[in-house]
Amino acid sequence: MALKNYKDISKKLEESQAEKIAAEKERARLEQEEKERKEREEREEAERKEREAREAEEKRRAEEEERKREEQIEAERKRQEQLAAEARRRAEEEERRRQEEQRLLDEKNARTQNYINQLALLNPRMRDTLKKDKKASESELKRIISEFESLTNQDVFLYNSPVYSDACNTYNSLKILLVQKTQNKKKKQKTMKRIRITFVAVLAAGVIGGAVFGIYKYTSSEEYIAKAAEKKSQKEAAAQAKAEEKARQKKIKSYKVGGLGEAGVIFYDKGEYSDGWRFLEIAPTKSQNIYFGIYSVDVEGLKTELGTGDVNTELLVEEFEEDSAAYYAANYSSGGKDDWYLGNVAEMQMCYKNLVDSGKNRKKIDKLVELGKIEKLYSNYTEYYKDGTICYFTSEQKDQSHCYTLCFSASSFILDGGKPMAPENNWKAFSHSSIEGYTNYVRPIRKF
Repeated sequence: MALKNYKDISKKLEESQAEKIAAEKERARLEQEEKERKEREEREEAERKEREAREAEEKRRAEEEERKREEQIEAERKRQEQLAAEARRRAEEEERRRQEEQRLLDEKNARTQNYINQLALLNPRMRDTLKKDKKASESELKRIISEFESLTNQDVFLYNSPVYSDACNTYNSLKILLVQKTQNKKKKQKTMKRIRITFVAVLAAGVIGGAVFGIYKYTSSEEYIAKAAEKKSQKEAAAQAKAEEKARQKKIKSYKVGGLGEAGVIFYDKGEYSDGWRFLEIAPTKSQNIYFGIYSVDVEGLKTELGTGDVNTELLVEEFEEDSAAYYAANYSSGGKDDWYLGNVAEMQMCYKNLVDSGKNRKKIDKLVELGKIEKLYSNYTEYYKDGTICYFTSEQKDQSHCYTLCFSASSFILDGGKPMAPENNWKAFSHSSIEGYTNYVRPIRKF
């Protein structure tokens, strides 16, 4: 009994399992059919859309072709209209040209007939004048000939007219008569001229004889001789001044910054003359080491502008001893010039900027040194207190114990007393006591 139940249960399980498998297969089949149905519908939808797109594209192309065809038709219509309008315009222009030519021809014929009528009236007058022969005046002949020429010089067809041929014969006869009268008149004029010349010559001989005697007497006087000499001297002086000014202007044009000036090397050009000068130049040589001046003396009124170092030099010379820097500069002489002075800070800095700091002009200075035109102007040392550094006094003071000195080196700096204030500061200090002071070079400058 138990075995029978087990078999029944097993059979039921198998049947149940078979039903599940059959159900699963049916579900899978249904899903597969649904999937195929959806794919079929999607393909049909895609085909429908593609068909609609093709139809829309074909419709668009048909419309585009129709539009182009209509545009071509319209363009051809406009072209034909333009051709027709151009043909009408040319025809109208041709008609206007023909009418204008006809109008001009009619006017010319009318003018020709008018001149022929005038010539028909003039011809009898010409024959009457010719009949007068020698009794006819020259002015009358000229007037009647001029009237004929003014008529025949017009742009008209007169040459085939019988009246023109007859008038031309009369005109030629009148021309011959006028030439004869003119020649007779010239002969009479020559005869009268000879008579007048003879009379004037006799009269002038007397006048000239008296004038020559008077001029000889005047030119022999001391007053005339003195005036003539003075006038000649003035002309010569004016000519010499003009030549000198011309030479001076030519010389000025040759002056350039970095080149030689009147007695030194030009380092500044302000472009035009004012206050009596235009250029600044530095001396070709420098002094030996000398003192600036007297310790504890503060000179007042020292100037700082370009071109005012000469004022400073005069003030310093009044205060300091003869062997001071300012005295040396004021008594310096070179190139025949003795108006040198001790430059102030602005002037010496301008000299450094334009001659040393400018590579182009620095090459010019090196060339002048090589040629022996000037002494070396600067040094190549860049550190402070290096042996060989070239420093020049200026004509300015910081206070009663310190003056300003400009060092011309690859890295220029200014000294103003004692010891260097700080490594990063280019302003240095040196004392200039006459006893324990600091000596340096002097490189005078001048303006012209």
